[in-house]
Amino acid sequence: MVVVKADIKLLRRSQCGAFFVSPRQIENASRITVNAKEYAGSRAEIKQAMELCLNCRMKIVNIRKAKLLLAKLTDKALERGQAPLNRGEALG
Repeated sequence: MVVVKADIKLLRRSQCGAFFVSPRQIENASRITVNAKEYAGSRAEIKQAMELCLNCRMKIVNIRKAKLLLAKLTDKALERGQAPLNRGEALG
């Protein structure tokens, strides 16, 4: 049997105190949004959504925010002809 040990730094959620994701994951995802010009106006919202722990994601208010953000990003992609789904399927 092979045992692998890894020490990974995790971020602590400021509101609830839970550990949830590594800073490297946030940085990598942030780089993707920087390269996508259509996300320029939504970068802060995207980062805020990425920084939620699993328990906080399940709160109704955060689910509603996430749905609004996804609808907004889908509309932008559809305007540019980049979304693989039609509007009805994407927002379904």
